[in-house]
Amino acid sequence: SLLWVLDKTKTAMGARTLRTYIEQPLINSDDINKRQDAIEALLDNTVDRDEIREYLNAIYDLERLLTKISYHSANPRDLIAFKTSLSMLPHIKNILGMFHCPLLQDIYNEIDGLADITELIDSAIIDDPPLSSKEGGFIKDGYDENIDMLRKSKTEGKQWLYNLENEEKE
Repeated sequence: SLLWVLDKTKTAMGARTLRTYIEQPLINSDDINKRQDAIEALLDNTVDRDEIREYLNAIYDLERLLTKISYHSANPRDLIAFKTSLSMLPHIKNILGMFHCPLLQDIYNEIDGLADITELIDSAIIDDPPLSSKEGGFIKDGYDENIDMLRKSKTEGKQWLYNLENEEKE
């Protein structure tokens, strides 16, 4: 198919966007020219284009991750994948800022680096969490006072029972 021939995208999001472009082509000549100018700018600047592609390789399928997050079915590893993906946005934005065509400048202006969300996930979730949140142990020490207290009482509670058992045996 035409889509199969053209699809050299690096992400699932790019593949869906390309499919949309083919299934619902632009009809406004100004929009078509803006898109063509953006493609020309990217083709002319291979170094920046390749750098963007490398950053895109590290991005997981954000649409699927956001769906999982919004339906409260995301596991800790999904959140780490989300954080990793979001951490690529500032790099991509910096590269897009070097282009002078209107469409790429619009994208540059619309991108929010989401540093606050990246920092929140980074401060809350350990780097190598378990697959399921039911296993526990994925919240970093020092993130939440109550969790730290419960975690401490779990370990100290075992020690207290151990000491009591030894006293009773004596």
